[in-house]
Amino acid sequence: MKAIFLSLKAISGKHLLACCGGNRLQHFGFSKRDGLLPIGQLNSLTTKMKKLMQPLRKLSWALLALVLLASCRRNDDTQPISYPYESGIFVANEGPFQNGTGTITWYHPDSAMAKQNIFQQANDGQPLGNIVQSLTFGDSLGYIVVNNAHKVVVVRANTFEQLATIEGVALPRYLIVDGAKGYLSQWGADGTSGSVAIIDLSSRIVEATIATGSGAESLLLDGKLLYVANAGGFGSDSTVAVIDLENRQLVQTIVVGPNPNTLVKDQNGAIWVVCSGNWSTGAKGQLVQIVNGAVAQQFEIETGSGRLTIDTDGTTLFFINGFGGAIWQHPIDATTLRTEAFVSGSFYSLGFDYSRGWLLASDAGDFNSDGEVRIYNMAGQQVDAFSAGIIPAYFAVRQ
Repeated sequence: MKAIFLSLKAISGKHLLACCGGNRLQHFGFSKRDGLLPIGQLNSLTTKMKKLMQPLRKLSWALLALVLLASCRRNDDTQPISYPYESGIFVANEGPFQNGTGTITWYHPDSAMAKQNIFQQANDGQPLGNIVQSLTFGDSLGYIVVNNAHKVVVVRANTFEQLATIEGVALPRYLIVDGAKGYLSQWGADGTSGSVAIIDLSSRIVEATIATGSGAESLLLDGKLLYVANAGGFGSDSTVAVIDLENRQLVQTIVVGPNPNTLVKDQNGAIWVVCSGNWSTGAKGQLVQIVNGAVAQQFEIETGSGRLTIDTDGTTLFFINGFGGAIWQHPIDATTLRTEAFVSGSFYSLGFDYSRGWLLASDAGDFNSDGEVRIYNMAGQQVDAFSAGIIPAYFAVRQ
């Protein structure tokens, strides 16, 4: 149907000029050559035009209703809100030693994108402090342990906006979150009075402190037992402390080797420990297996070894053999150490992405500029690499 346009203008106060486009004027009994209409005929024409426009008005309202309905449906079908840090690999970068601030790097495996300084960006440039030791997630929160600043910074896990600070701790190292409680290893003010602080995560107050040995370091939660590697701190130690969390008491001390630093549990329930050895005495490092609270196996490794981790199946161990050394692999059922490195190079820290089966390894470079993280599959092939901050030291993964 052709569009109809009507223009009316008074002429000498007696007649109105009606101009209609197309042949629609024929339906009113007029032809195109009829230009001037008397007022009476115009009234009749107006009535007929109103009748003609009624279905058009109805059509216009119907179209408007459809547009509004479609708009409402789009608003109702809202997509779930996504946050930047719901998943990915997070790296705690220590930062420059005794000055400056540590940072957090985020890497998104699906997009292979890395983002630096995510805490500072989420908090108007506020620094974390020196040294950022570790990062742990629990429910919707993240806990950033800042060693030299004697604090734990609490953030929203999805945005890294700061919520609170846990204080009353001394040279804190690593945190395990278990429900409403947090268990934090710390060296103590003198660097040798190691202990575990039990924290109420709701009030963010230290409820109790349990002495463990010198330089409480890596933690492993096994049911109601908490294993603590006493790495020596500013002194030396050679024990793993075992705490009964129900009674909040130290129930066992296991002698394993000089300065144990990291712990993992394998698929058979055995506890494995890497000891770094002792530079001053020349004592070598040790890879130790604990079964039922007693040492079952010991393997000599290089001095300065550490950063023990385990694969997704709990069957293969990985550690850095010697300070700044290569990555070594050890199957849990092996009776001797392998003679060749799993990955050659110079590495500072290790972690594991259990959902993807990736070994995460950091290279601190010159310890004064940005480091690098490299990702390896279980064949020892590099999958990817990304830049991190100064001294990338600890990995946390959100699935």
